[in-house]
Amino acid sequence: IQVLDPADNFRTLAQHSTGTGSNPKDIAFASPQRAFVSRYDSNALLIMNPLSGQHLGTVDLSAFADGDGLCEMDHLLLAGEMLFVSIQRLDRNYWWMPVGDSYVAVIDAATGELIDVDPETPGIQAIALPISNPYSDLAYDPTLNRILVSCVGLWGVGDGGIVIVNPFTLRSEGLLIDEATAGGDIIEFEILDATKGYMIVATPSFTTRLVPFDPSAGTVGPPLYNPPDWVINDIEISPRGELFVADQTPTAPGIWIWDAGPDTLITPAPKSTGLPPFH
Repeated sequence: IQVLDPADNFRTLAQHSTGTGSNPKDIAFASPQRAFVSRYDSNALLIMNPLSGQHLGTVDLSAFADGDGLCEMDHLLLAGEMLFVSIQRLDRNYWWMPVGDSYVAVIDAATGELIDVDPETPGIQAIALPISNPYSDLAYDPTLNRILVSCVGLWGVGDGGIVIVNPFTLRSEGLLIDEATAGGDIIEFEILDATKGYMIVATPSFTTRLVPFDPSAGTVGPPLYNPPDWVINDIEISPRGELFVADQTPTAPGIWIWDAGPDTLITPAPKSTGLPPFH
């Protein structure tokens, strides 16, 4: 974990190890002195002090591992007193293919204990997803009062979509929109309001495009940006209601900005980042 000071030109204040070869993927802060770190090459979710670097404990997720011995924990979302963890379950021995079932594990953020979402079934159960391979961030949508995550399933196959997870019943509630409607794998999305959202769609021809959609109706509009290569990997909506798009085009890498809602392009050219922006 690298700690930067934005008040001092983003000077590095400290760097803390998450364990040799652990491959940290995401971090969620329960307090300034307590954070959870998902580690892709481990079944032990790390609890640490992000300021001192002290390791405070781990949460064992090995019960969700597939045949290669790892569960592939990915993104984190802290909502209220619960930490949600996406569990991909990919077979590293066979081209990183999803094994067929993926989950969202639920952890008591105060105690670090796994929460059993189905006490009637033996063992500790996680939230079963209707589609395998959760890929995007876990996002809480205040309009729906639900957690959303894009599951891509098999790449290049129209078998995925944005999955709805109820954080109160700890159950999946189906799809907000599917890949067949989107026109490809949904690798990232942002929700503006009940009737407007945006997503990055990876097409079967290995290009990416920016597509607006209506979360309520489950319909899509024409692409706002349709480059000829795979160059879009992340989008964000700013507090001012602007849509930021990271464009990795090698000849002009940078950030496009749209006025979210009316979809008016604000920047006539991408704001240069020098090197290709990824996240």
